[in-house]
Amino acid sequence: IHTVAMVLTEALVLQQPELLPLFHATSKSGGILMSILHFMAHFALTQASDDELLVNHTDHGIDVKVMSCAVSRKNDLYLNPRFGLNDLSHELDSTLKNEGMNKLRPFLDRALAGISNKDEAWPPTSGKLMERIMAEGPTPELCIEQTDTTGCALYLGTSEPRSSYVSPREPLVVNRHRYFLRVLLAIQQTLDL
Repeated sequence: IHTVAMVLTEALVLQQPELLPLFHATSKSGGILMSILHFMAHFALTQASDDELLVNHTDHGIDVKVMSCAVSRKNDLYLNPRFGLNDLSHELDSTLKNEGMNKLRPFLDRALAGISNKDEAWPPTSGKLMERIMAEGPTPELCIEQTDTTGCALYLGTSEPRSSYVSPREPLVVNRHRYFLRVLLAIQQTLDL
């Protein structure tokens, strides 16, 4: 999650260099924005797994808008007030105003829209995401065949060894291409929300 949030931070500043003071400041606004980016990373990585609501369960079938409706699997993101993205966004606006930095909000909005642009900024951003995620070591597996509301019949990973939460008895497919297809698609769709 942290790796994804940090790559998104770099991509935002690359899109809109005017945002740099926000990330280097000791202001509350910078901390709130980092919380938002970590939330978005957590949300996107959660959405990269299969979901009972999907019409198409293939790797290309990820639809963050549909999957985010599965509150039974994602209630920690919605029902826990610590993860209220709308609340964080309102708090960021208020804090930017209080700190006299509200002129940065339009730059942030343009940067968020820009980094998910499939033709321009997304290719280098997604390449950097893949590179950094792989450099961190073993990646957490994704459930690619969900059973019931919380079970998993098949996991997808980038390599062996498995993470500590997937037992050796559980089926695992190792395929780096499929893994990043799902993860990057979920991140891009989250940025587009």
